[in-house]
Amino acid sequence: MQWSRGELRQTAEQAINKAIQAFRQKAVEHNCHLAVGTVKCKGDTWLNSALLFDPTGNVICNTTKHFLWHFDGNWFSPGSEFGVCETPWGKVGILICADGRPPEVARILRLKGTRILLDLTNWTTTGKEPSRLTNPQVEYIMRTRALENQMWVVAANKVGIELASVAYCGSSCVINPEGEIVARASSDKAETLFVNIPLDEGVSGVLVDSRLNPVVDRKSKEYLILTEPTDSLPVYSTMKEELVPVEKAVLAAAVQVTEAEAKKAGGLFTAGTLKRLVNILAEEKVRLVVFPELSHSVPQIAFQALFHAVLDESKNNPNMVLLLTGPESYEGKTYKSTFVVSCGEVIGKYRKVHLESTEKPVLCPGDQGLPVFSTPVGNIGIMLGYEGLLPEVARVLTLKGAELIAWPASFAVDRHELLAKTRAVENRVFVVVANSSSEGIGESIIVDPAGIVLAQAFRERTLIASAFCNLSAARLKAIIPGTDAILDRQPLAYRELIG
Repeated sequence: MQWSRGELRQTAEQAINKAIQAFRQKAVEHNCHLAVGTVKCKGDTWLNSALLFDPTGNVICNTTKHFLWHFDGNWFSPGSEFGVCETPWGKVGILICADGRPPEVARILRLKGTRILLDLTNWTTTGKEPSRLTNPQVEYIMRTRALENQMWVVAANKVGIELASVAYCGSSCVINPEGEIVARASSDKAETLFVNIPLDEGVSGVLVDSRLNPVVDRKSKEYLILTEPTDSLPVYSTMKEELVPVEKAVLAAAVQVTEAEAKKAGGLFTAGTLKRLVNILAEEKVRLVVFPELSHSVPQIAFQALFHAVLDESKNNPNMVLLLTGPESYEGKTYKSTFVVSCGEVIGKYRKVHLESTEKPVLCPGDQGLPVFSTPVGNIGIMLGYEGLLPEVARVLTLKGAELIAWPASFAVDRHELLAKTRAVENRVFVVVANSSSEGIGESIIVDPAGIVLAQAFRERTLIASAFCNLSAARLKAIIPGTDAILDRQPLAYRELIG
């Protein structure tokens, strides 16, 4: 880059230093902490950077942008710093704009103790009404980052248009650890938000819905693949494979069954209900069927009847792959397991790794890792219940080659749509959530790799949500020219995730 050398470089550095000095003076003048975006030069390399000044004008934190967006690469190289520092309110972390997209960056900042995450961003957008602009990062990605890391997020964006081609969506916001936006600016006006942030909870966070702590309940030994070289991963091989798109197209269905349809003894829907639904799906040419997560308290004899019904129906419908989840007893231990069934046989099995608070006293954590199954309809990964809160689970499944993540669940609180969109977008995979409408609220959902909702079921109803999923779309990990969800990861910088 010409401007990294000679007189152009000198001019650039002088302008940068002048701006930094001006911000330093403003921090002192207003007796405040001030976070700003800037540029850092390292040798002949220029880095998109951010600084945090304290009220004395000292720089107490700095970071560089890891995940470059679109034409960032015209000027910058990827950074590798994770900016976290102590403040009077606890540890503060900083990330820059598109660094909110890959889950690893915010996660590492959280593991370093961050309680408040500052997001210095330029969220771009499109639309016909300036007052109603938006962006996936404000709508669901950064909300998920707050929830999955149990921390506050403070994001500052800009408004307006640059170069007659880049529009910004504004929407600067403050998000609480529940993933709720507590304050949000407009999309077309320069505004300042003032928000009091309570920091009463412990640094380790809390059990979400009294079920799982997405920070403490991690299983780092299961995430080793996150640090392996990208070109050694199964996903890298699948990205290079030749395929015929029409051969990767599959009609997938998420099933939910109400308590009224359930068997009174144990709250389990009957084999008769299952057979009736499978027959409906067969007529509609559905090839992948995901049933909701069933409680570990379901009687074994009742679940076995349902299990055998699935085997029978898959034998009668050889074009189908069916996923059924429930308690599994094996060698004196009980697991929460998902059985992948095709042509009357179990072709794969996942035992839930991350147990919830109500499951820990009676279940054993899965002992077979986080597998991906090659099935007649494509490469399928599975996560169960509140495991969807953990970004590592979906990421590991993606790196192992999953094109579609099946997510049997029983959420009684509306979280799965927020999480499903984020998991789909950050990994560029399909996500099929079958959420119970007897133990949960229903609202099963299918999301494509761009975060678009393809199908969704009503709340608390027996209903099937189905969508035509062309799994070839999950092989394309590029988000925009110059930015790839997988190839632009920095696995060597992620050691903190497996420590």
